[in-house]
Amino acid sequence: MVSARCLFDEMSNRELVSWNSLISGYSQAGFHEESKKLYRDMLALEGVHPNGPTLDTWLMVSLRDPVLSTWNAIISGHVKNNQFQGALDFFREMLEFGARPSIVTISSILAALSHLSDLKVAKERHPYAIKHDYEENVYVATGIVDNYAKFGFISGAKTVFVRTRDRSVVIGTAIISGYAAQGDTGVALYLFNEMLNEGLQPDPVTFTALLGACARAGLVEESWFLFRSLVPNYGIEPIAEHYC
Repeated sequence: MVSARCLFDEMSNRELVSWNSLISGYSQAGFHEESKKLYRDMLALEGVHPNGPTLDTWLMVSLRDPVLSTWNAIISGHVKNNQFQGALDFFREMLEFGARPSIVTISSILAALSHLSDLKVAKERHPYAIKHDYEENVYVATGIVDNYAKFGFISGAKTVFVRTRDRSVVIGTAIISGYAAQGDTGVALYLFNEMLNEGLQPDPVTFTALLGACARAGLVEESWFLFRSLVPNYGIEPIAEHYC
């Protein structure tokens, strides 16, 4: 970051791409305050005062994709550095400024919410995703299913999962994990078989959820069957979580 900042400071013409690169770098590296400060410096140079933008000027700047990507970079940087509340705070600030979130923004926020156990906020984001057709995106749908499943709102998770057309192993694992956590091993195993029928290749996380579900239900034979199938059927080497 020191070298990147030196190069940036030496530039005579700084375009938005350059600003975004440095802001994203600070955010990804965990230097959130520096990232925010640089972002406000950028807005000031674009004719927007960071502490009091006029609506017309702000909309002119915020609706440009490069600026939206900056918001996304800062929010995702917070999430990747486990600063989940910070990501949510910055998201709210983004909304107050009038910027419209994108699929990338919503996906990042859903990832943060899954660590904050905030079902109320997750439910607030869901209608927004539906209104703007973001729920059709598999990443957003997966985030919603994962949030609802972790919060114990399994009926909501199932509704979103059923409506999702282009499913992936990630969203399949999210719903399986949700039912496994609820102790509904039968449904978890059924969904696993459905995943296989759809031609999806389960990953190590899928089997961690399934084995955990079988353990809670005392299904020893089913557990052995799944465990012994890891290498020959799926090419997955057992890890510590599977042995546990």
